[in-house]
Amino acid sequence: PAATVSGHRASLTDALFTATSATCVTGLSVQDTARYFSVFGQVVILGLIQVGGLGIMTFSVSLALLLKKRIEMRQEVAMQEMLDQRDLSSVKRMTLFILKMTLVAEALGALVLAVAWQGRAGGFFKTVFAAIFHAVSAFCNAGFSTFSDNLTGFRSDIVTNVTVCLLIVAGGLGFVVIRDVFFVCKNRLTRGQGKREHLKGQSRIVLVTSLVLIVIGAAGLFFAEKDLLLAGQGARAGILIPVFQSVSARTAGFNSCDIGRLCPFSLWLLIGLMFIGGSPASTAGGIKTTTAAILWAMLWSELRERPQIELFKRTIPAETVKKAAVILVFSLLLVAVFTGVLMLVEQKEPLALVFETVSAFGTVGLSTGITPVLTVPGKLLITLLMFIGRIGPLTVGYALFRGRRPAQYRYAQEAVGIG
Repeated sequence: PAATVSGHRASLTDALFTATSATCVTGLSVQDTARYFSVFGQVVILGLIQVGGLGIMTFSVSLALLLKKRIEMRQEVAMQEMLDQRDLSSVKRMTLFILKMTLVAEALGALVLAVAWQGRAGGFFKTVFAAIFHAVSAFCNAGFSTFSDNLTGFRSDIVTNVTVCLLIVAGGLGFVVIRDVFFVCKNRLTRGQGKREHLKGQSRIVLVTSLVLIVIGAAGLFFAEKDLLLAGQGARAGILIPVFQSVSARTAGFNSCDIGRLCPFSLWLLIGLMFIGGSPASTAGGIKTTTAAILWAMLWSELRERPQIELFKRTIPAETVKKAAVILVFSLLLVAVFTGVLMLVEQKEPLALVFETVSAFGTVGLSTGITPVLTVPGKLLITLLMFIGRIGPLTVGYALFRGRRPAQYRYAQEAVGIG
């Protein structure tokens, strides 16, 4: 009861939905975070966002390192695979870098927002808390806000838009990529004209793909809404809103405009951005930018009749391409099934239900406004999908089907016509 303003206990369904949304850094809300939850409730949500943003594995390993306790072998192996590190010492260094980067990014973001919001978010302590809450929520790509209208009231504020966008992008690029960029820049500054290190292939793919998606999303929203939602907003807001929503749709979930008022094309564009999401080893969800880039490279190579898949003058292993295809198919299947079931239990506009489903799967948190009015079965479906979206479709597939003994035989091949 202490978590609500009224002092009345939240329903189990709403509590479960909110806790899952915060831990899975989604941001979908069945209750107004600003008006329904007390300061204690908001602090609980903030804590869940921080743990969920770092990732349960990263958080547990960080805790073990801080307390100087031994890391279990299973945790070590899992962290090596997740962070693409070769040994335990590399895992420790990477984990410490993640902790430092998270604290520095969130602290700087909170400081800038606290200064920018003085006199606009209540008293001093309320402003500081709001700044910290939004900095953590933005970096962890959560989308929770202590303002009832989210960030709509700051749609023309350049400082707020730029700060939140930078935090979202930093959290969504992935810790591995950020570390790679940091050390390459540091190397070039210290070594001058000597031998220079270059970004890894994954870093290049993530950076280029992210930039392309942001530009496409911003341009698409601008031209689709310039005579509709953006009409009469002014030149500054007319530019900031499309850019902000293009960045936010990549799993952050903040909104600086009424999403329910967007035209069907804009909603469809946001669905595409939400489905792709952020990058591996980041605070973001979705099928990931690397998966989208590899699938595009596969299509391009097939159209050009090239025998291998290439990106940035590197050949992508066949096993990686196969995984990317599996992720796409499994993700589309999940979205299709959950959307279909939602259509059975919710009597609402189909496009709004598709939007809600993809938002939950991509752990985004954007909504056309139907989240608070979902039925109990609808809320439970979205809760389950947020959980699946956060741990990843491939992880779910492995959990369900791996462990079975492989067949000790192979059938004869037969050509099958396709296309």
